[in-house]
Amino acid sequence: MRKEVLFCDDESQILHAAEFKLRRVGFHVRQSRNSEEAWNAIQARRPDLVVTDCQMSHLGGKQLIERIRSDERTATLPLLVLTAASDVAMEEMAVSVHRTTHVLYKPFSPRELCQRIQQALEKAPVPQPLLGHSPAFAVPSVSAIH
Repeated sequence: MRKEVLFCDDESQILHAAEFKLRRVGFHVRQSRNSEEAWNAIQARRPDLVVTDCQMSHLGGKQLIERIRSDERTATLPLLVLTAASDVAMEEMAVSVHRTTHVLYKPFSPRELCQRIQQALEKAPVPQPLLGHSPAFAVPSVSAIH
């Protein structure tokens, strides 16, 4: 079963480019344009990983990260935070306060995005399956990223 990535960014060009690349290497991708949409999507169906921009015009990624980490059902959900190269404070906050070890600076290459997602998924704790469901273990190969 394919791994599912929820990608949250308010820039449609980034959403479309990321979705195209991630689908090509085997991920199932859902999109949201702000933290509220992303939180609702997570509540409807927990993804395997969330990628969020930290600086969005409507409810930023910081609020989404805080919600995810404060809810016991999503506290261990792997996160990849996108940030501007000059936003060192966001990286420090993401790592220390929100237990996020995966930060990717904009602009980023699609290949680097895929590699970071794969690394985050490989390090992530295996979620406990719901009764009657089997966990999915397949992570798309980075070799397909060319």
